[in-house]
Amino acid sequence: MSTLLRRTARLLSGTFLAAALVAVMSPATAVAASPTTAADPVGALSYQATYYGYTGTFRDATTIWEVNWFLSGRLEAFGIAPDRTIWHAWPGSGGWKQMPHNGRADLISNVHWDQSTGMRLVEVYVASGGGSFWCSIDPGNGNWGSWQRC
Repeated sequence: MSTLLRRTARLLSGTFLAAALVAVMSPATAVAASPTTAADPVGALSYQATYYGYTGTFRDATTIWEVNWFLSGRLEAFGIAPDRTIWHAWPGSGGWKQMPHNGRADLISNVHWDQSTGMRLVEVYVASGGGSFWCSIDPGNGNWGSWQRC
C-alpha cells in the first residue's frame, strides 16, 4: 500500500475527519540551507520546495504535507527543516513560518481536522528516545498550542 493510502486510511480510521489531505513528495536533492533555516550540525541533506510562492529548505527524505482545512480552500503546508524545526506556510503568510513552541521532529506523520469542533491538529514523529509522536492543536482560533505527546 502506498504511503498516501496508508496515511489516508489512518486519517479515516481515527477519531478525526479527513480534510482533503494531499501528501506531496518533493525531490530529494542536496542543496545549501536557505537563510530562513539553520544548517543541521550533522550535515543532513536537504532539498528546496515552493508552496504558495514561498521557497523553504527541508530535511532530505521528509514529506511536505499540504492540507485544505475545512474543505474550504484554506490551504496550509507543513514541513521539517534540516535542523529538525517544524515549519508551515499558507497563502498570504509572507513566507515559511516556524511553528510556535520550539518543536523538533524527524517527520510530519499526520494532519487532522475535527469537523464537529473545528480543531486542527498536526502530528510529528520524533525518533530519539525510542521514538514517539507529538501533537500541536489549534482549537480553531489560529493559535497553535504547545507540543504534547499524542
